[in-house]
Amino acid sequence: MYDMRTRTQALGLVAQGRSLGSVSRETGISRATLRSWQRRIEPVQRRPGPPCPRCDAVPRPPEDPAAYAYLLGLYLGDGCISAHRKGVYYMRIVLDKAW
Repeated sequence: MYDMRTRTQALGLVAQGRSLGSVSRETGISRATLRSWQRRIEPVQRRPGPPCPRCDAVPRPPEDPAAYAYLLGLYLGDGCISAHRKGVYYMRIVLDKAW
């Protein structure tokens, strides 16, 4: 996540006539990100929602224990947790039509 100052400076370089590639190399910001900032510079606000039950200050049980148990079963049977960029993790579950 880049702050508004960084976004404005990067777009200022583009406005001077520099190519997205050269600005990307200089700043370390991807060209795709620079292109998206040209359309909308403000960060997209995420929907406010209830925090994850396990991420609360005091962890609590899930709201729907049956759905949680089903998801956990899928993960244990055919799933894995994979690391993604910037320290984010995501769950993959692969199912076969035969099952």
